Amino acid sequence: MEMLSDERFREQLRLTTRGLAFVLSLLEDDLQSSTRRSAALTPAQKLSISMNFFDSASIQRKTYGYSQATVSRVIAEVSDVLYSWREEFIHWPDEDRLAETRMAGIPEVVGAMDGTHIKIIAPVVDEDSYVNREDYHSLNLSIISDANQRIIWASAKYPGRVHDSRMSC
Repeated sequence: MEMLSDERFREQLRLTTRGLAFVLSLLEDDLQSSTRRSAALTPAQKLSISMNFFDSASIQRKTYGYSQATVSRVIAEVSDVLYSWREEFIHWPDEDRLAETRMAGIPEVVGAMDGTHIKIIAPVVDEDSYVNREDYHSLNLSIISDANQRIIWASAKYPGRVHDSRMSC
């Protein structure tokens, strides 16, 4: 993998080198390859490939010289590991936090929700369900963030054809 300047690193991966090091320290054990092959990807390479994909929201493609199949496998692996950490970082507010929002003049508002489509390769099963209104295959990604721009809920479980009004927390 090529060496990037700090600015280019942040631009390409949407994390500082320090931020990536923190995430890597959490996920490294879960991303270790248990293969005897000498060319196994390191946890840092897997995380970088995935962060590049998450940032671009583009279809999976050859990245950093790795095949599309490798990129696809790595994204799935890293996504599963990130998902396993969700309860550590994503929480619904407790009563104290809700009281804070009332004091801030926004009673009963926990956060703001928005969504986007993540391009995917057409699945073999139920392919039609994944074609969105812009006529490409995708998953619906919904995120709720609080007033401090912290993600408090996220989901990518709905196929691209599902309308926003049918998605729920």
